[in-house]
Amino acid sequence: MRIFVTGASGSLGQELVPKLIEFGHEVYAPAHTDFDITEPLHIGRFAAGEFGKFDVMFNLAGFTNVDLAEEQREEAVGLNTIAPGWLAAACAERQTSFVHLSTDFVFDGSSQIPYTEISSKNPINFYGQTKSDGEDEVLAINPQAIIIRTSWLYGKFKNSFVKAIIDRISKNQTIRAVDDQTGTPTSAYELANVLAQITNSLPPPGVYHAAGNEIVNRYQQAQMIAEIYKKLILTRSLPEIQSVTSQKFATKAKRPSFSALDSSKMNALYSPMGTLKSALERAISELIKQ
Repeated sequence: MRIFVTGASGSLGQELVPKLIEFGHEVYAPAHTDFDITEPLHIGRFAAGEFGKFDVMFNLAGFTNVDLAEEQREEAVGLNTIAPGWLAAACAERQTSFVHLSTDFVFDGSSQIPYTEISSKNPINFYGQTKSDGEDEVLAINPQAIIIRTSWLYGKFKNSFVKAIIDRISKNQTIRAVDDQTGTPTSAYELANVLAQITNSLPPPGVYHAAGNEIVNRYQQAQMIAEIYKKLILTRSLPEIQSVTSQKFATKAKRPSFSALDSSKMNALYSPMGTLKSALERAISELIKQ
């Protein structure tokens, strides 16, 4: 299959592109300068067939800085709401299956059980609103599209919670992690594997959750990271890990207190992700090698 990937230089894209190649697909993953999803001329070139015929497009591009989205609202709307609609329309015209990445932040955190695909959306920050509106835009324009929501993505890349915790451990700095934000941490490596499986057998159109299968808060996740890091580097001591509330961290954007996703719908179709411990071990091992 020929597959088009936007946002390939991002954390998930760096895992997905080699995985797709491993699956035997031909992948076109242009740089941002060559294909800007907010540039109508670039979208038009795709719709006109200038890039060739593609079986599937994965849209991984987006405005992902949750706090900055509160300030740079026009840019966030352009990347997360308007551009996905343009891509969805172009894919419908080219008869290319469109798979769009979304987030757990479309929910408000008031639930006490994991959110399913039919749970009511009610974002509490501007980033979540742009992603929720983007989902609606995509499905209104292209009802055959596939929306994949994920949660608390981490991996071997720089900007992740796992990397932040390891950096503090390596500097022997006290770690403060919140115990009132709960979710389903998701390995970029394992999510890429799920997305690659999709290319071999596309699911019916609609919304799917693809996240880790274990529910933890940030403090519990930090504890796991520290213990795995300690085992891998054979150290006997770790800095103190303090449990605090989110009120101790001033952020421009509110976070949902509970945003765990129920991925049973996706797990029934494709090989589910492994344990949180094994996924963290892989990510931490990769970070140590860097």
